[in-house]
Amino acid sequence: DVAAAEVDEELLVGSGAAVDVGPPSFASYGNIWKASRLKLQSATGERINNQGKTDVGMTAAGENGETIKMKSDMVISGEAADGGATVTQGIKSVGQATDNGYRVIFDNDGNHFEHKATGKKIPFYKRKGVYKLPVKLKAAHAEGAPVFAMTGARASSKDGAEREESGGQGGEGDVGKARGRVG
Repeated sequence: DVAAAEVDEELLVGSGAAVDVGPPSFASYGNIWKASRLKLQSATGERINNQGKTDVGMTAAGENGETIKMKSDMVISGEAADGGATVTQGIKSVGQATDNGYRVIFDNDGNHFEHKATGKKIPFYKRKGVYKLPVKLKAAHAEGAPVFAMTGARASSKDGAEREESGGQGGEGDVGKARGRVG
C-alpha cells in the first residue's frame, strides 16, 4: 500500500531556495497534480528541469519527540536533459516555510522550525556545514490530514514582479515564468 509506506529522508534546509524541491524519486510520494512553469536553477546557475508539483506528505519529530505532520507542495526535479542539472536530495525552502507561518532559527544552541501560531518546534541539525531536516515521507493523501501546511512560495519573474506560488491540493496560482533559485 503506497499510502501507508513511509521512508526516512533528510531534506537540506535551504535559505537560498525559493521553493521546496525534490528529486524525481519524490514523485512517488504524491500525485503530480499541477504542471509548474517555475524555472529552476541550481546555486551554480545550471538549469534544473521541472516535472511539476506534487503534494508530498511528511512527518518530523518535534522537540519533545512527538510526531508532527507536515505537507509540502514540492516542485519535482526532472531528469537532466539538454545540460540541465538534476536535484539529488530534497530541499526544504526556508523562504517557503516563513511565508507559511514558521520562524526558522539557525543557532549553535539549537536549530529549529517554530510554528508561530502553535509554538511547536521541529529541530534540524548541522553536519559538515550543511543543515538537514530528518523527515519521514509518505503520500500526502494518506490517512490523516496534515497539522501544518508548509506550502506556497514567492518568486520573482524576469520583469521583477513578485508572484505567489500557492499551495493546496489542486490549487491555483502557478507562478508562470517566475524563476526560483534552488540551494
